[in-house]
Amino acid sequence: MKTLFLITLALLVNTQWATASEAPAMFTDCADRVHIRAPENSAGYYFSESCNTVYVLPPLRGDIEVSRPTRTTNTRLCSLVNTAIDSNKYYEKKVKKINKKIERLQRSQSSNNSLDPWTIGEPSDDLDDDLIADDPVEEEIDRLNEKLRNAIKILIADNKEYSSIEGPKMTMTVLADTMSLVEEFKRKNRGINFQPMPISKGVLSFINSSTNTGEAKAALSWGVAGLNVDSGFFTGLKPGDLAQPAVTTNSHVLFSGAVTGQVVLSLIGACPFVDESGSMPEAIDARDMAGYLATSVDYTYNVMVNRSYEAEYNLSELFKRIQKQSRKGGFFSSKTIHSLVVEQNSEGWFKFKSLSEHPNHEFDAALAQTVKAQLIARALQTIGAVPVGQNEAPGLLAPGEHGATVIADGLKKCPHIYCQAAGFVLGGLDAVFGSSSAVSNFIHTNNRWQKETVSESKMIPLMSQVAIVEN
Repeated sequence: MKTLFLITLALLVNTQWATASEAPAMFTDCADRVHIRAPENSAGYYFSESCNTVYVLPPLRGDIEVSRPTRTTNTRLCSLVNTAIDSNKYYEKKVKKINKKIERLQRSQSSNNSLDPWTIGEPSDDLDDDLIADDPVEEEIDRLNEKLRNAIKILIADNKEYSSIEGPKMTMTVLADTMSLVEEFKRKNRGINFQPMPISKGVLSFINSSTNTGEAKAALSWGVAGLNVDSGFFTGLKPGDLAQPAVTTNSHVLFSGAVTGQVVLSLIGACPFVDESGSMPEAIDARDMAGYLATSVDYTYNVMVNRSYEAEYNLSELFKRIQKQSRKGGFFSSKTIHSLVVEQNSEGWFKFKSLSEHPNHEFDAALAQTVKAQLIARALQTIGAVPVGQNEAPGLLAPGEHGATVIADGLKKCPHIYCQAAGFVLGGLDAVFGSSSAVSNFIHTNNRWQKETVSESKMIPLMSQVAIVEN
């Protein structure tokens, strides 16, 4: 089991530029005129339309430091906890062996029954019982199953006792320092004006993983000074649940420094690090903590895009496609949308013609896919799958097959710009595809081709992520 904890940070909101030409722009020809040497940890950058300024995105990777555990007398119980953990590992292996034995036995019994003379006539129940009673394999399985049932009862009791007991408190510092990255850009590229990309919203997430010992939590809570955080945000989620962000009481500019907090480990989480004297090391290798707290920062920012195009679309045909794909998987998910956005042939519901004079073909393809993503989002708003008027990135989902992991592996980590735009528009959307009546009514009333001609310059939101890794 994993739980997801989110902190929403107020980051450089409502940034204004003196002129539109000084805003970060999605596509320019500046790269042909200005050569940029990027540091190793760069996640990318955008030129202003005038080419006078280069806006640097937050680093590709951040750091996490874990140190200064407090002392607690509760660690004297660690010998018992570690015994429970070792026992659990032992019986997990036992369960696998027994299951394999049962499978082999069932296959053997199935094969034997097809040739069993008793199946020709009416079998004798008494004789069958006698044969099973004398079967040493059946007896061994019964014996081991009984042993496992008793062990599981003990482990469940241990989990309830030890997972609720506080272990040491630890200081954890998360760093995603854009300002240091900007200075590194300046050192590598003299005479160029580098600035940090203004961030409209950032979400710092911690995934609290369970240990091997049943459903016991390795960490009990997390606190950050200045943040109003309900512990329910940390422990109360199940995979697939929508995580509502906690609200800051003060602004924190995560990308210009560090956020320091305190994590409280349970005995289940702390005891593997405790030595024979009951003490923990002054610093714990963050790689060893990765199984307990996986950290990342998701953020959104805005860039200027100049676009001119004609788009024709039939939303009825689009919904038929979504309905067909949803029935295959049982759910409507971001993965379904991603496949519709990136597909090469959308002639059945979408036709696109670029009116831009931009010479880059990739620009036209990215523009077409961004328009598709926005059309899909507008259609979903119509039947209530997405809140109408939503102009902020939706909250993240707790880990699950149709949740944040789908987006992390697909839209947000796609190298093309349209994926970020689609990721923002669709966010963590994961819902059953409307009611059957709403979808049927939409298909019936929108069975016609519509056309839009657009020529505009506007700021659009994009989404990206900083992976927090160990030092």
